[in-house]
Amino acid sequence: MLDEITTKKSLRRLKAIKGQVGGLERMVADNKYCMDIVNQITAVRKALDSLSFVIMERHVKSCVKDAFAESKGNAADKKVDELFREMNKFLK
Repeated sequence: MLDEITTKKSLRRLKAIKGQVGGLERMVADNKYCMDIVNQITAVRKALDSLSFVIMERHVKSCVKDAFAESKGNAADKKVDELFREMNKFLK
């Protein structure tokens, strides 16, 4: 679960991303230069990747850490497997 600080940080980033996507929509509607549109798409993707990293970091510092601390069966192994699956998606 996200803590209050991560939630606030994430919502702030999402609002910025929403603004970037709105700008991107206007660029397409105004038939702006193709490479400028591509550059804006890249900026949005990087902003989303950055947000993913913030949330993944929180997950490791809370959920994964707690699973190891509790050592309930294979809960820790499941969390590590889950983390690597998500990292694999993130890196592709």
